[in-house]
Amino acid sequence: MKKLILALILIFFVWVFYDKNKQEASSAGLAPGDVFYFLDTSWEWIMLNMLTFTDEGKLKLKMKFVDERMEELRKLQEKKELTEKKAKKLIEDYNKLSEQINQDLQKIQKAKENASDIFQKAKSLSEKHKSAIDNIIKVAPQKTSLFLENIKSFGENILD
Repeated sequence: MKKLILALILIFFVWVFYDKNKQEASSAGLAPGDVFYFLDTSWEWIMLNMLTFTDEGKLKLKMKFVDERMEELRKLQEKKELTEKKAKKLIEDYNKLSEQINQDLQKIQKAKENASDIFQKAKSLSEKHKSAIDNIIKVAPQKTSLFLENIKSFGENILD
């Protein structure tokens, strides 16, 4: 139990100091291959599953995280460090988050909640990501581009 508490405290402090250097809007921060990338994704899990209590709050966090995955793809491509392995990891994470976002949006739509702002944000984010992935595919190595084509969109069925 003490080890768990120490680990959580360490993750918290790393995140606090790391997050001060991060821009508020979609910043790539760490990416697969970085030594502390696991801390970044671990902290995301903690934020989503232990520190966020409303469905809308969780949806907004997932949208933030999916945007970070796209920024990480862009950052790696920009630095010419986008390997097949890194692309595969990011695409798996992106697709998992996209599926969760779609499920959350469907729940909101079925509940007929007044959430036009969240739908608009999801649509805008989805369109931004489509454009970004197209740009990355154009310049990525062919083998990596094939993996990038498997990235899923979110919000298409609901928002059109």
